[in-house]
Amino acid sequence: MTEESLITSYCIVDNFIHRFLETSARKKNLALYYEKRGPKRRMPVADVVTLNLIISLVQIFSVCHNTHIRLSAPQITVQLFQEEIFMPMIEAKVTVNLPEEKRNVLKAELGKAITIIGKPESYLMINLIDKQDLYFAGKKLEKGAYVEVKVLGKADPSKTNEMTARLCDVFESILGIPQDAVYISYWGTDCWGWNGSNF
Repeated sequence: MTEESLITSYCIVDNFIHRFLETSARKKNLALYYEKRGPKRRMPVADVVTLNLIISLVQIFSVCHNTHIRLSAPQITVQLFQEEIFMPMIEAKVTVNLPEEKRNVLKAELGKAITIIGKPESYLMINLIDKQDLYFAGKKLEKGAYVEVKVLGKADPSKTNEMTARLCDVFESILGIPQDAVYISYWGTDCWGWNGSNF
């Protein structure tokens, strides 16, 4: 190994140490590790250390063998956590009355619809608000619905388009609200609090 390679290896290891020291430790020995342009992910500190150690070792191997292997923590993190589930929220405000029977049917259908964007009903929170006064273009809607879908991170536009079609079908078939009177918004956030801390 040349002197230049040794210096480079030292810098790589030093970079790893600083990555670990800068890791934000949280309750229950959890840490936040995230991409600059991506949503925050919460994982055990030990996993953060392991990931960064792997990166450093691969980079050292690359230097020693004069290869060009590039590996970054964000790439590994996204790969490991792309299937992680975070609690979504659907809140629907409708102008019509919602008896218990229709609430249960609507809740079940929303639970099915959320799977379109990769979330299971077991992680879904729902808030149904009936008998609302909704206005559009200055006119009161006799039958209308405003629906908010909130998720941690960013919602996939292709998936939300599919979900919009499904939600319009649901509100029309169950509550008799015309699809052109169903308005849906999607909200993504990098901060979602639960159990005393944020994801």
